[in-house]
Amino acid sequence: MQKGGEHSFPSLGLINFVLHMYKQLTSEQRYTISVLLQKKCSRSFIAKTIGICVSTVSREKRRNSNVQGVYDGRQATLKVRRCKATQRERAARKDHNHGQRDGVCST
Repeated sequence: MQKGGEHSFPSLGLINFVLHMYKQLTSEQRYTISVLLQKKCSRSFIAKTIGICVSTVSREKRRNSNVQGVYDGRQATLKVRRCKATQRERAARKDHNHGQRDGVCST
């Protein structure tokens, strides 16, 4: 609170920044990106349609396109699932080893 009981509100830019940070795309969003890219829609149109930043669409397409540059939302979703499974396996292995490196034994 400021002097005289006036309230200070965060800027709209700050609110938008906080609302948009660090959200992973859903499989539905990836599917929508795939369909709209096939229909030759612009990245800005795609971003507005699913409520994400244009840079997110660009990054998603760059990371998950095949050699010919074709984006496949299903493949992108499978890739995310594989990464998450690998992370879970590593965490389980770390818990099993009580934080020790594989193959290292303490006495």
